[in-house]
Amino acid sequence: MFNARNSSIALVSGLCVVANAGITDTVITFDHGLEGFTSTGGFNDILPNGGNDGAYYNSITESFGVEWQTTTNESFLGDYTQYDQVTLSIDVQVDQIQFFGQDATRSLVVELRNSRFAHSFFQYGSVFFELDSNLSAENNADWSTFSVTFDPNSTELPDGWRGYGGSDDADGPVLPDGATFADVLTNVDQFVFSTLVPVERYPFTNFDIAVDNISISTVPAPSAFALLGLTGLVGTRRRR
Repeated sequence: MFNARNSSIALVSGLCVVANAGITDTVITFDHGLEGFTSTGGFNDILPNGGNDGAYYNSITESFGVEWQTTTNESFLGDYTQYDQVTLSIDVQVDQIQFFGQDATRSLVVELRNSRFAHSFFQYGSVFFELDSNLSAENNADWSTFSVTFDPNSTELPDGWRGYGGSDDADGPVLPDGATFADVLTNVDQFVFSTLVPVERYPFTNFDIAVDNISISTVPAPSAFALLGLTGLVGTRRRR
C-alpha cells in the first residue's frame, strides 16, 4: 500500500544524503596509511613517528617540485559550492630544499583542479592559493601549519586566489575562459598541495619534506540546515 508519510520522509531524507555526499570534514594523519594521497617521484614513505603527531609522509626527491595529491579520496573531491565556507590545511616540516648544494626557498600552494575545463594543451582548469612563498629548511625546520578559509560560492577570485586554464595568461595564469571561481569548484576532481606555482618555471632541486594532517573542514550552506528542518516538518505533518 502507498504510504504518503513514509514516502515523503524517504524522499526528503534521500535529498539530505545527496546534499552531504562526497566532501566530508576529514584529517589525513597518515596513521592509517595514505588514504588515497600520493606524492610525485623519488622516495616517498610513511614514517610511524615524528609527525605532528604520530605518523607522517616523507618525500625525498630531486625534481622541479613536489606534489601531494589525491584523485580518489572523496572527502576532498566534488562540489565545494554546496558549502558556505571551506578550510583547507596542511602541516609541513622541511629538512632540505637545495639547489646545487645551496639552501633555497620554494612556495607552498594548494590547488583545486577541475578536468571539465580541459582544452587545448590544458589538462584541467584550476584555482590555487599560495600559502607561503618562503618554504625552506631555515624557516620550517619545525612543524608549521598552513591553512586557508574561503567562500566557494564566490564568483570573483577571493583575495590571494588565482586561476589556471585560461587561454590568455600573458600576465600570469588566469581562470578558464568564461568560468568563475565557483564554476571551477563545482567539480573538484584533483586536490593538490604543491611547491609549484602554475606556469612558473623551476630548476631541478633536492627536496626532503615531511607533511602531516592534510585536512578539510566545512560550514554547511543555510539550505542544508533548512532541508534538515524540512525532514522533521514532513514527519510531524504526516503523523497527524
